[in-house]
Amino acid sequence: MITEYKLTVITQGLINRNAPRSRKMEVLNAIINPTKYKFMGFGLNGSVVKLKPKFHNIRDKKGRFTCKKK
Repeated sequence: MITEYKLTVITQGLINRNAPRSRKMEVLNAIINPTKYKFMGFGLNGSVVKLKPKFHNIRDKKGRFTCKKK
């Protein structure tokens, strides 16, 4: 399950899609918590940030909680 956020929304207007990738990554590394999200890349010409949540529990392919069968 990948979640997408607009770059200007997640950075609160600090950078836009025309900024260099290195500048985007500096700001995103300061904003995104690496223990909760994995950065997957940019979409729509760099205006969308794709993040994958890290779950410490078991989920099915639709993101619902499931139990581990013994």
